[in-house]
Amino acid sequence: MLKKLLLIGSISAALLSGPVFADPLPPFVFDDVETSELSSQNVKALVKEGAGIYYDEPEKARALFVEALQLVKSGKSISDYEYLWVMYGLLNSSYQSGSSEFVQGANSAEYMKIAEQALDFLYEWNSTGYWHYTEVGQFQMEVHRNAANGLSWYLMEEAKSAEDLEHASSIVEEGIEYIRGPEDFYLYDTYARILLKQGDKNSAYKVVKFVLSEVPDFEDFQDIKTDADYQSWAAKNSSE
Repeated sequence: MLKKLLLIGSISAALLSGPVFADPLPPFVFDDVETSELSSQNVKALVKEGAGIYYDEPEKARALFVEALQLVKSGKSISDYEYLWVMYGLLNSSYQSGSSEFVQGANSAEYMKIAEQALDFLYEWNSTGYWHYTEVGQFQMEVHRNAANGLSWYLMEEAKSAEDLEHASSIVEEGIEYIRGPEDFYLYDTYARILLKQGDKNSAYKVVKFVLSEVPDFEDFQDIKTDADYQSWAAKNSSE
């Protein structure tokens, strides 16, 4: 299941020279970035403004995130936290507000590149989950869940081999490690769909059964819940 999340919080900031339109994202967005301990004030302001509007005004938010990276490219500094927010913001502003439809210029290939970049940055940071009791630690896990879920979903959709599906499965399994509770069960939906596509119906149905035992009305599994094959399997495995 693809999922969009809303985080609240904004700051007003004047654009220095008008928006850098992100339709599609310019190539420098995917360049390596050297982060600093602190962000330049104008970079921080752009990131915070984008963070506050990406759900309601995704296209404007994308332009703000891109402008922040353009400033970094010109020599301004960006912290690990703000850079991770840019990656997260670009992922979530890829979609129209309240929809799974892409905004103009965005597509699954671009989304996958951003998700891979976000995950690579988290691997490099190498602290996801360690500081889970802090705001930064919680955000690292949120980004990992979001990026792993979206990337594995698109990898599943585009898979041409068993190896492709195994790669998708390994990525979503990493995201599952950071599930907090039912609010993150969308990861289980993605995982179950990959398992089904791999032909591992028994493992997929175990995931479905667990989720439905926790949340009987879980929307994304209602199609499986009412499927005759699943119902037959569930009846035979009711004691497990």
